[in-house]
Amino acid sequence: MPAIIKLAIILLVIILLLLKLRVNLGLALLAGAALTGLLFQMPPGEFFDILLRVAVSANALCFLLLVIFVVLLSHLMEKSGHLKHIVERVGDVMGSGRRRLATLPAIIGMLPMPGGAIFSAPMVREASSRLDLDPARKTAINHWFRHIWEFCWPLYPGVLAYQEQLGKMNLTLARVIGFQFPLTLFMVLVGFLLLFPHGLRKPPHQPLSRAWAERIWRLFVVGMPIVIVVAIFAGLQPAANMLKSDVSLESEMWTAQLKTLCARLPLLIALLVSIAYVLVANKMSPRDVVDFFIKRSSAWKMSLMVLGIVAFGGIISHSDAAREAADFFRLHGMEMFVIVGVPFIIGLITGITVAFVSISFPLIIPLVIDDPHKLAYAVLAYCAGFVAVMVSPAHLCLVLGRGYFRAGVIPTYRYLIPSSAVLMGVGVAWYFLLRLLGV
Repeated sequence: MPAIIKLAIILLVIILLLLKLRVNLGLALLAGAALTGLLFQMPPGEFFDILLRVAVSANALCFLLLVIFVVLLSHLMEKSGHLKHIVERVGDVMGSGRRRLATLPAIIGMLPMPGGAIFSAPMVREASSRLDLDPARKTAINHWFRHIWEFCWPLYPGVLAYQEQLGKMNLTLARVIGFQFPLTLFMVLVGFLLLFPHGLRKPPHQPLSRAWAERIWRLFVVGMPIVIVVAIFAGLQPAANMLKSDVSLESEMWTAQLKTLCARLPLLIALLVSIAYVLVANKMSPRDVVDFFIKRSSAWKMSLMVLGIVAFGGIISHSDAAREAADFFRLHGMEMFVIVGVPFIIGLITGITVAFVSISFPLIIPLVIDDPHKLAYAVLAYCAGFVAVMVSPAHLCLVLGRGYFRAGVIPTYRYLIPSSAVLMGVGVAWYFLLRLLGV
């Protein structure tokens, strides 16, 4: 059976579990991992060895901590009323309609956090409380604008992985980002045109009778938890990158683990400092943190999700499924399907930008490295993978966002699929324009 058919079967099974049987994402992905091992004839010993290694890896543990810290910070900010104050201050600056609803998730989107849509969801809910929007539309708006920066914001892990791949093509991230930033602008435009109802009536909002500069300052102060995360992360990341490059042990496995820890540590530290700030600034008790783990099931449900995501990603990578799919396209003379299809398939299956970049680009690079239009190919491949990630049923942000707003799967996709299709169309048009310009 061709690998492309096997991958299609795996994806269909996962979607069936998620959509029809309403199985937890983590369990659905664990089932997908087991099916992958079965279809690609992975020995049981090797299968369980891979599961164990990815589950206790620095990547999985840091991923888990990041998700828990993000949700804890969001919970504390919501419980203390801090989120409501941010919504009010953004309203003072941006008004009370579409701009405010788009700005809130976009601000949070500057934080490269797994599942970060759950962080901005309470803000969107608060900001839209007096607007006639259904839960699916709120979910789509939150999800869409949360990710507008992932084409160009260099703090995202997916973009950092992209940078590593671009180096193999003798392309710099700064140069490619310059050509991908227009896609961020197009994404904003598509969001405003397709996700907001055309007859939306915004509620009356009277900004404070203060000068513009003072309103900006008040927003900056109340948004300090976000400022702390961005500032500490950006400040520590260069040092972490230097430390990461100097890590060298006899064991390649331990070297990789320490490199991962170095890469994730700045954001973990930033989140911990931000959590401490929220507790102190709002005079909250450590008991509020304890109650989060005891009285809420969010942390445990997301732990299972993280396990499913890393397990499925690990099995997909080690099963060589993506490489077999690429060989299928090459055999039939469809190299362009490798450039577009492989990142799209991996992005759709995993729902993670780092996954589609890390798995698909090693297959794409040999096809385009000597091509004068390799930058245009890189942009097209990234756009295809990213669009797939946006609509992937395994995308943690989408799953958490739907759960928060209690939105149905089908109604949510009625908003996301047309918008994503238009964005992909814009990406293809941009690719041809770059080729025309000789890029």
